[in-house]
Amino acid sequence: MITTYNQSHWVLIKVYDKQGGNLLQLHRWDEMRFETRNKWGWYFIYRAALAQVQHPKAHVDFTWGNIQALGKTKTQLLSNKITARKRKITEYKNKLSKFEEEFEIYKSAYIKIFPIEEETEYQMYINSIALAQSKIKRLETELTQLQKEVGDDK
Repeated sequence: MITTYNQSHWVLIKVYDKQGGNLLQLHRWDEMRFETRNKWGWYFIYRAALAQVQHPKAHVDFTWGNIQALGKTKTQLLSNKITARKRKITEYKNKLSKFEEEFEIYKSAYIKIFPIEEETEYQMYINSIALAQSKIKRLETELTQLQKEVGDDK
C-alpha cells in the first residue's frame, strides 16, 4: 500500500527569461516528508512570488510533487547496527568497571564474622559481574558477525 509516508516530496521553482527561454534561477527542495511540505508550503509560494517580483517580465514555474522514497541500503543498515553494538559494548564495559570498583570497596569494607562468600550481597555482585561479562561477549560476537556481513557485501 502506497501512502504519503512512503513518498518523498519535492518543490521546484524555475525562473525563465521568456516563456521557455533561458533559465535564470532554480530553487529545489528534495526529500521532504508530507508534513514538512505542507508546513512550509507558504514559504515555497513566497519564494516563487519573490522570484516573480525580482524578475517581473520572466516566467516563474512553480511545481511540486512526490516520488517513491528510497529506503536505506543493506550496507547502511548494517553499519548502523555495527555502530549501535559498539556503543552498547562501551556502555556495558563502563558500567562493569564502575561495578567492579564498587565491589572492591564492598570487599575491603567487609568486617563481619562469617566468610564473605556466604553473604547474599556478595553473590549478587558476582552474578551481576558474570551477567555483564556475558552480555559484552554476546555483543562482541554479534559485532564480528555484522562486520563479516559488511565485508561480504563489498
